[in-house]
Amino acid sequence: MTPIAPARTLTPELRRKISRNQILIVGAFVAVAWGLWALKYFFNIDFTKKTLEHKAAADAGGALSQWFWIAAAVTAGGIPWCWWTTRKKLRFAEFGVEVFGTITSIKAGRHGQMPVRYSYEYDGRTYNGAVDLTADENHPLAPGVAVHLLVDPQKPSKSLPYDEVMPAGE
Repeated sequence: MTPIAPARTLTPELRRKISRNQILIVGAFVAVAWGLWALKYFFNIDFTKKTLEHKAAADAGGALSQWFWIAAAVTAGGIPWCWWTTRKKLRFAEFGVEVFGTITSIKAGRHGQMPVRYSYEYDGRTYNGAVDLTADENHPLAPGVAVHLLVDPQKPSKSLPYDEVMPAGE
């Protein structure tokens, strides 16, 4: 692959803004997992069992160990996920080429998130992508509406919505 010139310069402040969101997401999951383990270890509180009989059976079966391994797995999986997604977003922020695509279809989603499919043109070819987006007054979601994207110039089939990578106001 030929090296490409950055599309924009990432200041240390912009890098921090992009990284901060990923760290907060993973940090929250890790803190909750270890908090549940600590509640079980120090106070014998287990939110997974509803009756005293179940709690006694769980203690005998190693519920404390269960919470430890859940917390350890969340930590072990969360840290590499955070590193990978942060690097991906920083790469798109630095090298991504801005294009506008068109929403082609939307499905009903959960919790305000809707699976959106879109198409865009880059370097004379048409590509398709999919992402979960949230509709609001400033960004209505409907087929035919334009979507602002960042495209990886080395792998044009890879794209991310501009708002998902770049912090507001950048």
